[in-house]
Amino acid sequence: MRFKLTFPKELADKPVFSEAILRFHRPFNIIEADVDAEKGVIVASTDLPEDDVMELVKFFEERGVRVELLAKLLEVDLEKCISCGACVSLCPVEAISIARDWSVVFDEEKCVACGLCVNACPVRALKLSIH
Repeated sequence: MRFKLTFPKELADKPVFSEAILRFHRPFNIIEADVDAEKGVIVASTDLPEDDVMELVKFFEERGVRVELLAKLLEVDLEKCISCGACVSLCPVEAISIARDWSVVFDEEKCVACGLCVNACPVRALKLSIH
């Protein structure tokens, strides 16, 4: 499960994310973080069982953190994509590959939302959904 947390100013310096790790006894992978004295935004993922997802959402919301569950990190406009492959070699985690039929294939599970593919796409068929 991937999610985006938005912390208000009054929580930006509190260890809410650490509390969640301790509470749920699961590792969390931080995909992107932008935290300063004014606000905090963290995009993360975890292998938390589906039954516990709503409990995690409730945990954060009770503390004043806005939670957005993310189905996808990368949006691909297949109408625009010309399967040129410009994005393939740039992907540091090999989430993008070329299939036998020469079409570009995106593996959402591997994607870490680095954005390198978005900038490389000559027809702007890719967009990060976390921004």
